[in-house]
Amino acid sequence: LNEISFAANSEKQIEVTFDIDANGILTVSAVDTNSKNGKEIIVKNGRECLTRKEIECMIADSEAYRREDRIRLDRIETKNKLESSCFEINTVINNEVSTHNITPFDYKKITNIIEEIFAWLQTNPVRKRVSLSFYENG
Repeated sequence: LNEISFAANSEKQIEVTFDIDANGILTVSAVDTNSKNGKEIIVKNGRECLTRKEIECMIADSEAYRREDRIRLDRIETKNKLESSCFEINTVINNEVSTHNITPFDYKKITNIIEEIFAWLQTNPVRKRVSLSFYENG
């Protein structure tokens, strides 16, 4: 603001405005409120935008992360279903009416399997899919 005139008391009122647009470009404007003289400067980001290759790489990375997240979510849901099934079975076999429908031997066998499953779930975080078919023919 080279054209700013001197005021009698050496005080000036200058209005400064900062504006940043969506592209990160900063526009700074200054206006002398007495003379209405003003200037503006635009400050652009010195970096260039991402290249097409960088964008494609980021998209590929995000797809890979999305697939990993889906696998992790499937494992967690499977673990939760297994826990829920064990709780349901435990509730059913402990129901007073149901206890008359199973033998003490079968009751003990089922509760042992449920305890083994809970112990396994506690010591094996959800990392990989494991077949539990050994319980099916037990």
